[in-house]
Amino acid sequence: MGYQEAKPPCIERLNSMEQQRYLEIMRRHLQESYLLDSGQVAEILPRFLVTLFQYMHNLEMLQQAGDPAALGKASHAVRGALLNLGLLDLADFARQVEEHCADPSGLPVCCHLLKELKQQLKSLKELADKDLLP
Repeated sequence: MGYQEAKPPCIERLNSMEQQRYLEIMRRHLQESYLLDSGQVAEILPRFLVTLFQYMHNLEMLQQAGDPAALGKASHAVRGALLNLGLLDLADFARQVEEHCADPSGLPVCCHLLKELKQQLKSLKELADKDLLP
């Protein structure tokens, strides 16, 4: 039986217009949720993204180790980081990873979902690496 769960609409690699949309979502979320002005957002957004990328690196290391329980916990941390940035659709994707990791037989699905999530985050990482933030 194959993977049947619906994918969020952002599953394809983000193009530059979508990257800008995500940047705007993150900026607006930080301003509204944390009551930050645009200067504060410019200072804190890269830090939030560094944390997210560190969590993703940890997730990749755990995926290689093949430990579903640890992978589920690490997915929860990634989900939290995505929620802190206001990226709800990607956070839902991390939630799916977390849920599938609760069952050791769900590891293949977790690996598939993680590959897709990494692809999405790669576009944001490219922006951060090019100093296009914020």
